[in-house]
Amino acid sequence: MQQLEIEYPAKRIMNVRTPNMKFENHLQNMLIDTEEYHQQKTMINEKIGKLYQKRKVSSNFKKKQEYAKTINETIRQWNEDYPKAPNYYDLHGMTEQGAIDYVLDIVKWMRVKNVKTSRLETGKAFDISADLQELSQTPVCVVCSGVKSILDIPKTVEYLETHSVNCVVYGEGNVLPSFFTRKSGSKAQFQTESLEEVVELLKTSKTLGLPHGTVLACPIPEKYAADGDLIQQAIDQAVREAIEQNIASQQVTPFILARVNELTQGASMKTNIALLENNASIAGRLAAKLCDRRPIAISKMNRNQSSMVSKPKVVSIGAAIVDFEAITNEDVKDDGGSYNGRVVQRMGGVARNHAEALGRLGCESIFVSAIGDDQNGQFFRQNSEKTDITRVQMITNRPTCTYLAVNVKGNVKYGIVTSEPLLSTLTPKLIEANSDVLECSDFILLDSNLPVPLMAKTLEIAKKHEKQVWLEPTDIDKVKKVFSTGLVDAVTATSPNANEFLEWAKLCNVKVDTSIVNSADSVLELIEKEKRRLLLNTSLFVVTLANKGSAVVHRNKLGQLEFQALPPPLQMDKVVSVSGAGDSFNSGVIAGLTHNKSVVESLQLGQECARLTLQTTLAVSEAITPQLLK
Repeated sequence: MQQLEIEYPAKRIMNVRTPNMKFENHLQNMLIDTEEYHQQKTMINEKIGKLYQKRKVSSNFKKKQEYAKTINETIRQWNEDYPKAPNYYDLHGMTEQGAIDYVLDIVKWMRVKNVKTSRLETGKAFDISADLQELSQTPVCVVCSGVKSILDIPKTVEYLETHSVNCVVYGEGNVLPSFFTRKSGSKAQFQTESLEEVVELLKTSKTLGLPHGTVLACPIPEKYAADGDLIQQAIDQAVREAIEQNIASQQVTPFILARVNELTQGASMKTNIALLENNASIAGRLAAKLCDRRPIAISKMNRNQSSMVSKPKVVSIGAAIVDFEAITNEDVKDDGGSYNGRVVQRMGGVARNHAEALGRLGCESIFVSAIGDDQNGQFFRQNSEKTDITRVQMITNRPTCTYLAVNVKGNVKYGIVTSEPLLSTLTPKLIEANSDVLECSDFILLDSNLPVPLMAKTLEIAKKHEKQVWLEPTDIDKVKKVFSTGLVDAVTATSPNANEFLEWAKLCNVKVDTSIVNSADSVLELIEKEKRRLLLNTSLFVVTLANKGSAVVHRNKLGQLEFQALPPPLQMDKVVSVSGAGDSFNSGVIAGLTHNKSVVESLQLGQECARLTLQTTLAVSEAITPQLLK
């Protein structure tokens, strides 16, 4: 308890005094100490508490003012009915403005009645540390040993709780530690012995956009608890000495630390180091778990075995393109000649191909894109029965994207695309308008045909909501787009071909001999050597090398990297068209992961989907069905 003494005439208006034992004994003779007084005090405290609660939950400003007025008037009446002593005023519970007004009225009364001294009771000093204020407005996790025992622990906990700061005890029992002792007597919001639960708490807070911090309080290790008890005794003695010597304000902590070190003969330093090491160990493990983004754990849906089994939701974002492929088995030369073959029209576009394949594999496949109001746009609508296209915009006065590929003996020599007139009209508003499906998706497929601002908005939403993103680079010139967003760390998986991988390495400042892509093993050796720079934050990295197979790097259940060379899905002499084969492979892997299959099983599914598509002129084989998942 702290008394504020007011003298009139005013030598000092409010003099803060920390009472020593002599002063307390003198004051005690003046205070009312009856059973009725304490009963009434309890009742008034309960009444004030209820009024504050009503004021806190009220959304009406005028009503809040009325509650504040009632609180202050109730406390004034209490002082008139139950004064502790003559000219003694108890300001506990008053609002800040209410207390100021009351003090001014007391001064006026003292002037009129010629009263020389009045005493005000305001409770313990509430010196709020800047650390506490920062925790209330910064989403950071502080790993510590609890609240310092020299502080007012209940009030510290109350302040944190009032300002929505999560207080979590990491250990047995929901009792906050106080640095050198394992139990302070104050409770936290909850207790856990699982860092995974702490990770979920932090991620949920981030997803909800909460601006508040989290305190993870870690009790002193059991083997140091006995030393901690002795140190606490020294702290208690140092605090008493500080009071007796009238040491206050910023001088308190240095005095106590020096005195405790002296009383324990240096033992407090050893225990302090043990606390730091324990906190650092826990913080390191927590940080590792927070950074763990393994695709093996992407599926967290609670699917039951009833007929109402939910499908995994995958959102594909990118271009919808009508493909025209010229196919020939003749020896084509750069001579301007004509060659026998055939021309096939089909639906294409990297993201659209993924959307169809995922729909065929039993996923709830949602396609976000745009088409023109023309004949090719009509062709798209007529050939999208496996995909939810309700989120595809129709743009007037712009042609639907088209692509012409020249396929010579199973290999696409080059292609010509007309996508810029339509795609250039798209803005991040397209992504914002569909943020609801992104936020509740199990996986997002993003192709690099889109303008950089749209890609950036997609990755921003995915990162905020901890969504898995598979990036398909689409071609060598578009690899740089994802780096231009500044959010390449939001990419979970990617699947560049040989040329795209060389460009990726260049953008990662890794010097590569172009011959490295002549074999999957050479690519894997390079990735193992330069894994930190090349993999960035990805958990699955696939380099497709045409007839040389694929180089795959993924994280296993322990978060460790595994390297695997995959053979080509099909012998080259049996390939009809390579268009869409890579998209089918990616879709098979995504479908496997979202159906709770392992990474290895998902890769096998991807290989089978690619094999089926390679044997058809379609961008996605009609033989791809949910049966492949069984």
